[in-house]
Amino acid sequence: MGALIQQLIRDSELRMYHDYRSGSFRDWSGNNNDGTPTSIDWGGGGVRFPATTSKITVSDNTGLRLTQGAAIILMDVVSQTTTEQLISKRDFGGTNYDFYMQADGLRVYDGAAVSSKNGLTLRGHKGLAVSFNNGAVPQFYVDGLYVGDGDSANTITADNADLLIGNFALNNNNVESVVKAALVVNRVLTAAEHAQLFGELLK
Repeated sequence: MGALIQQLIRDSELRMYHDYRSGSFRDWSGNNNDGTPTSIDWGGGGVRFPATTSKITVSDNTGLRLTQGAAIILMDVVSQTTTEQLISKRDFGGTNYDFYMQADGLRVYDGAAVSSKNGLTLRGHKGLAVSFNNGAVPQFYVDGLYVGDGDSANTITADNADLLIGNFALNNNNVESVVKAALVVNRVLTAAEHAQLFGELLK
């Protein structure tokens, strides 16, 4: 593991770290936030979500109920034609944070409103990330580089929804690219930290 990842673990700030290149759904952060796969295939150095019901589920716990933090996903983006859920802590009872991509950019949904960063071409890239904070405008990153703020502030409230990777509770928004890693941090990361983290994940 890279130096920043190790530091985030020591500081109890890395709440979940899945690296599917390891061939498992284990949580390498030490917080036991292992994933349970549904209709997942292995291939391309990571996992694929071939069905509308494909997803990786991480059971809810207080360590994932964040009002500020960062969500990071490492993937080979080959599709950007529709809504594809990246990291979603949302169910029929409520929403905590919901990070996803669309044909024109990246989004964060807080249960009531969407904050968007449009005009992004994501195909061919590998790292998609967001830092979010209750009452603040989210900051979006692609390949470790800051690409802009969302167009409105989010109201991030804790919720007991399970965390899903590659889809969300309503299904039908499965990721169409190979996912290699997914991380959740319990604080906002700086631009320099996002850049360093992306570099460490590529190694």
